[in-house]
Amino acid sequence: MQKGIYIVTGASRGVGEALCRSVLQRGHHVFACARSANPELECFATTTLGELSYRSLDLGNYAESRKFMDAVIRHARGAGPPTICLINNAAQLSPVGPAETLDPQEVAAHILTNLAGPMYLTSSLLSAVSELRLNSRVTVVNITSGAGKSPYFGRSVYCAGKAGLDMFTRTVAREQADRNLPNRVFAVRPGVIDTSMQTLSRNLPNEATHDRELFLRLKRDGKLLPTDTAAELILRTLDDPRVESGDIVDVRELYPDDVAL
Repeated sequence: MQKGIYIVTGASRGVGEALCRSVLQRGHHVFACARSANPELECFATTTLGELSYRSLDLGNYAESRKFMDAVIRHARGAGPPTICLINNAAQLSPVGPAETLDPQEVAAHILTNLAGPMYLTSSLLSAVSELRLNSRVTVVNITSGAGKSPYFGRSVYCAGKAGLDMFTRTVAREQADRNLPNRVFAVRPGVIDTSMQTLSRNLPNEATHDRELFLRLKRDGKLLPTDTAAELILRTLDDPRVESGDIVDVRELYPDDVAL
């Protein structure tokens, strides 16, 4: 089997790490990045048929992101893989609190990670497609949230970033529709997952959010989806004929039997 290339951001923990592990077990080459290193993942990769190239970087740092994507493109140029898939998973929740309490620098850092970063990586990959002369489409999967369509008290920055990511997804898909071999771009809402972001949500002060009790109840009642399950459902969308370019899909609606807790 010829190895495909999968690019996964936010790979140091949570869903990002679970995505990497699953793809590595399938025998593909994973280019992963995150702010912090993940020696456990690198060790795991040596036990699989896949290959891992891991870089510690902040997606808000344009120069470092460019080096990362340049390495991916160089490899793809030499390997001629049948599959290239970018999964924009990295995200942060902070800053949290009413709009009048927000720090401008924290807002800028958030948008760089949650929105500008995925936009840049997507742009870099799509611009290289014609040069690579692939016989198949590139796929871009943006990990989004219900926060992109519903307002949550104290989470205006997070909601705005996810709403922007959704519209970016739809717009790029519209642009690609006019191409002879349109690349596929869609977004996935993976539901409420048992991650560090959930832990942070349960520990926020009451003045920052009105939803703390909701997140405490979800954890208490066992309603959080395990990260490995979420990763498998995200990967399933890649081969699901119901998922079209430009779609914003919710795995809870697409695979209700698999997320029933």
